[in-house]
Amino acid sequence: METKKFIYYQENDMWVGWLEEYPDYRTQGTTLDELKENLADIYVDLTSGDIPNVRPLFHSSNISINDPALSSNCESEKFAGSM
Repeated sequence: METKKFIYYQENDMWVGWLEEYPDYRTQGTTLDELKENLADIYVDLTSGDIPNVRPLFHSSNISINDPALSSNCESEKFAGSM
């Protein structure tokens, strides 16, 4: 079982998220568990080679934001999926 990091947030009654290494491909779910299932499915699709021109994020870095007004309400979590 492989573990992937993802970013998510709640918008109204939906959970929206994306895999950290594939930020251009978002999905959603009515529950956080459904979002995780959808993220696992999209990972399989993105890494299968069936979708042309899929590119993972090659570089990522962290920045420190000292101004609370600039902080996002997004959260990041790891999940273990059957990938």
